[in-house]
Amino acid sequence: MRRAWAVETALTDNSMTTHKAQDELENPNMDDDLRTGINYKRVDKLASIQRAEARFERTQARALAEFRRLRKLRPSDAQPIQITRPDISTTGRDPSQYLKPPIEPNPSVPDSAPEPCIVIPDYPKPPEDEFDPIAA
Repeated sequence: MRRAWAVETALTDNSMTTHKAQDELENPNMDDDLRTGINYKRVDKLASIQRAEARFERTQARALAEFRRLRKLRPSDAQPIQITRPDISTTGRDPSQYLKPPIEPNPSVPDSAPEPCIVIPDYPKPPEDEFDPIAA
């Protein structure tokens, strides 16, 4: 939200300073509110930023409503989760178990041994498999 506000303010300020001389020539008695309104019309990118702001606000409101709903379901005598060991997550699992262990070479296979492979012999094709488009 703060980033969207900052972008909106920067675009508006830039437009106001860029067009200040033009606005004063067209309307010398222009006050700041009218200048701001004209600049809102002038800056077309504000609509997408304001849509993003509205989306952020709706997401925040939904998250807060869900938090309050879950808070009501919580037993009154429930104790907060106390993290006693920083290396263990609140789920009771070791966080390192989610990381894949590094692949270690198999010590029983020597490095100089060739890798196993399948050899497919090159048999000649039977004549009925060959198609000649010119003869057809």
